[in-house]
Amino acid sequence: MDASRWIRSSAKFLFRVERLAEVFRSKFLEGLKSRHAKGERLFPGKTAPLATPERFFSLLNTLSAKDLFITHISHRGVRDRRTRTR
Repeated sequence: MDASRWIRSSAKFLFRVERLAEVFRSKFLEGLKSRHAKGERLFPGKTAPLATPERFFSLLNTLSAKDLFITHISHRGVRDRRTRTR
């Protein structure tokens, strides 16, 4: 490939977008938990109150319970569809 043109992938791609979203969310939340447990500063400025254990775990519970919406955007900037995952 010479990077001069877009090559469309097959509709039967290796991973489904919904599953990738679930893995991303899980890895992201686990990363937050790990960094918080190590005492790393995750919340600067006005978000600093989220660093307290009660507020932090409340935030994690909220993020875990929310539906995740994914918008697929083609290489031309056209919105293809919106997928809801949990």
